Amino acid sequence: MEGIVPQKKTGETIYKRPLGGCDVKFRVGGRIFFDDIINEYEETHGKLYKYGTGKGKKRILEDRKEWKKLGREKHELELYSRITRRIEIALEELERESKMDSDTIVQNVYANLIEEL
Repeated sequence: MEGIVPQKKTGETIYKRPLGGCDVKFRVGGRIFFDDIINEYEETHGKLYKYGTGKGKKRILEDRKEWKKLGREKHELELYSRITRRIEIALEELERESKMDSDTIVQNVYANLIEEL
């Protein structure tokens, strides 16, 4: 990505728009399911509180009050941690696949260079 969106050492981008002329590959992973984790949680601790879809600070405060009233902070944090870990594992797998793909590309470039010599 350095060739497309060059950055300073601070992480700030040098150009406002991406540069062209580079090949980019992106990967999309498979679906990640959480039903088993949520069902297990609900069997043990009861129905999971459904947070409001309303906007604004008032709705956030209401949700936070309801969450604390139900006394589920620790249980829900453990649930969210398990969900987050499942997402991390899926992302790590995509990263592993990307690195393997990059290694193959590099090996092919070296093989072509050796053939030219």
